[in-house]
Amino acid sequence: MPSAAKAASTSAAPQAAAAAAPVWAVACTGSGKRDKIVRSGYTRKSVTARNNNMYLRGGTTNLTCGFQDNDRDTGMGYLHIAHDHGQDWSNLAALTGENWRDVADAGMVASLGYTDYAGSDPRRDAMCFSGEISLINKRTGQTVKRQAVRTIVQYQSPNNVITANPGKC
Repeated sequence: MPSAAKAASTSAAPQAAAAAAPVWAVACTGSGKRDKIVRSGYTRKSVTARNNNMYLRGGTTNLTCGFQDNDRDTGMGYLHIAHDHGQDWSNLAALTGENWRDVADAGMVASLGYTDYAGSDPRRDAMCFSGEISLINKRTGQTVKRQAVRTIVQYQSPNNVITANPGKC
C-alpha cells in the first residue's frame, strides 16, 4: 500500500483537521469573498514534477473561496470544487457515511502531504499532487475503497488550491 494510503484515511484525517479548524465551515457567498480562506495550513510536501523537473518547496497551502465562472468553464477554490467536483466527492462520501467536504479534505491532506506523484503545467502556473486515501465506512469500520486524489495548486505564491478531485495527475 502506498505511503499516502497508510497515512491518510477518512477515519483519521478529517478529525485531525477539525481539531485545528472546522472543515470548510465558511460562507463563500456574496461579493468580495474570492480570497477568503476556507481552510488554511494544508502541509505540502517538497516535490519535483516528473514531467518537467519543476521543483516546489514544501510549505503550506490554503483553500480559498475562489470562484466559478460557468460562462468560461473555469474556476478555482472551494466554489469551483463544489460546483465541478462536488458530486464526485458526494459519491465517495456515500460509501463512508460522511459529508463530501470531509472526504475531499482528507483527500487534499493525503495528496499534498503524502504525495506519490507530482506533475506541473507551467503554462497554467500550476502544480499537481497525487496521493491516495482509504475510504472507511463509519458504520462498519471497514475499508470500502482506496481512492487516488489529485490536488492542483498555484505554482507561484500564495500556492492556493485551484482544484481537488478524485483521480491522478
